[in-house]
Amino acid sequence: MNNVARIAGSWFIWGLSYYLYYPFVSLYVVKFVKDVTLVYLISAIFAIPLPLIGGKLARKIGLVKTMILGGIISGIGLIMVGLAKDLLLLIVSYIITSSFFLALPSYYSYMNNLGKGTISVVWAISILPSLFTPYIGGVIASLLGLREVFIIAGIIMIFTGIPLLGLEEINVKNEKVRLNYKILIPILVILPIALAFPFIYLVLRENYSMSYEEIGEIATLAELLGAFFTFLYSRFERKFLLSVYLFLFSLASLVYVNPFFSVFFGLWEAIIPSALEESREKSPEAFGLINSMQQFGWLIGYLASYLAFSARLSLLASSVLALILGLSFLFIRK
Repeated sequence: MNNVARIAGSWFIWGLSYYLYYPFVSLYVVKFVKDVTLVYLISAIFAIPLPLIGGKLARKIGLVKTMILGGIISGIGLIMVGLAKDLLLLIVSYIITSSFFLALPSYYSYMNNLGKGTISVVWAISILPSLFTPYIGGVIASLLGLREVFIIAGIIMIFTGIPLLGLEEINVKNEKVRLNYKILIPILVILPIALAFPFIYLVLRENYSMSYEEIGEIATLAELLGAFFTFLYSRFERKFLLSVYLFLFSLASLVYVNPFFSVFFGLWEAIIPSALEESREKSPEAFGLINSMQQFGWLIGYLASYLAFSARLSLLASSVLALILGLSFLFIRK
């Protein structure tokens, strides 16, 4: 098994875990607090320094060990989320779940050193479980309960390090981050995603009274769309694709017109790796900075959602911002 296959295998397992629980986070959190953005907001604050710490940690123990460690701690956090009995424990547990951000700079650094396009290919492979696990998560939630979804997802997350056990360590030069507009792209695209993230599937539940299985089916369709466009980016001319993805993502706010417009939220899966491919950084420190700034983007988006006091307004702002960014990137390229 080559290095790309081992990284892809690890991210595939991550996908099995993540897509099992992520459509149901807001549906679970709302049982503890009415304004779900509060939990997202607090966890984002604590997540901001984690990629920077992860970049430093990679220099101490290596890229591979850092990847494995991040997955284990994150998995423990997910299990704790499922066992949480009150809001405080839920918040602490969800913060621990964010420990996967310790591993992200090492993953991205390793992948970018394997060649351009590797991030998009591996990301696309990691999305494959989304074609069935959101539905499975919905079935588990209906039969056993939402708590069990997070516990099972946590157990799976712990095993993300298994394919990495035979991965050879590589030495990456500690290069300074080159400050240019391209390094801002992965950060800016997070804003419209963060504005929509807490609400898109909650709207399906509260406005259309959809069952957990139905929400899982919608989430699966959304991720299928995201997977397709991620593969498209890794295989074809990329010049204007990021702008196209942002334009399509902006359609998600039309969920209030028809619930099936929520499938365009799945474009977030194509937007993030496409934006990361725009960066030419290779060191874990550089990706630590980028990922940390991305977390700051999540924080700003969640804060805006929290202050908006309205899912409808937050989703509308997400679409408008996505359109503005898409047009801006087109103009910059010209």
